[in-house]
Amino acid sequence: MRLSLRATGILVLATLFTGAHASTNNPALTCANPVFEFGRHNNTGDVLHNFLLENKGLTSLVISQVRSGCGCTRAELDRSIIPAGESATLSTRLSLRGIVGPKRTSIYLHTNDPLNPIFQCQLTGTAVTALDLSPSSLHFDIPLDGTNQPEHLTIRNNTDTPLNPISVEVKASFCRVQLETNIPGSQYTLTSTLLTTAVTAAVSGTIILRTDHPQYSRIEIPVSASLIRDLGAFPSELVLREIPGDRPTENRYIILQASSNQTFKVLKVEAIPPTLPVLVHSEKPAWVRIKAGPLRPSQEMNGTVIRIHTDYPRQPIVDIPVKVVRP
Repeated sequence: MRLSLRATGILVLATLFTGAHASTNNPALTCANPVFEFGRHNNTGDVLHNFLLENKGLTSLVISQVRSGCGCTRAELDRSIIPAGESATLSTRLSLRGIVGPKRTSIYLHTNDPLNPIFQCQLTGTAVTALDLSPSSLHFDIPLDGTNQPEHLTIRNNTDTPLNPISVEVKASFCRVQLETNIPGSQYTLTSTLLTTAVTAAVSGTIILRTDHPQYSRIEIPVSASLIRDLGAFPSELVLREIPGDRPTENRYIILQASSNQTFKVLKVEAIPPTLPVLVHSEKPAWVRIKAGPLRPSQEMNGTVIRIHTDYPRQPIVDIPVKVVRP
């Protein structure tokens, strides 16, 4: 059968009208803000938020199921059937206890809306500790050319009680610190500057910040520095297990190697204090093998340093600390 152009147009309009009319008889679930950004939130508490759900269709909206994407989220509707033109409240509670870092969770609503059979609402943000130190410690990597940059640490108080500094004590002779207030009672920046580049081995210390906060009256911040070495020692620390009784002695070895393959020589090897025998076992142009032993590890060796003297101009001394642990 052949239709005229006019008849075809009328048929198309009728079809569109019928489809539109059919759609208006359906429920229509909408939510103006389906994603709630809660920002940075203390991880000792919960995030509470209500989503407003609206039915903009002409028939009742039925929500048959509400489920959460994780066990830390609870969601509850004040009613599961929403008449046309009316609304309902979805109450949510997200527990952040034990969570640190970004967090995103979803709530899924199963509905009779043909366009939204599964509607999704989201809570997203970052869980932070009550007292947030970023980073948690300060460390200097010291280049062999002596250049270095200040290191910064941010202190954020995420509790409801203001935190005000009283004093700063530096138990690290190799650096100095300066405290700057960003937000009084809430956020501070600690800047640490290296005082000397004459560091021949790894060093460490502590910065102690005293405050008027009842829960955080003393905040300890580890600070350390180490030389970026051209000569690498493997292992960098000699850990020995104590041998009781008459068990046999043992030998341990340390490899000293130039990362640039530059040739060097070991001039002397010594233990300070001399609690264990050490010597050069073998050597090549860019690496040397040091022997510690024969030895029977005991607690008196704890704190000993194996000092290697070299002809390497930028690193004439390499120290290897010795640690003895009980079995």
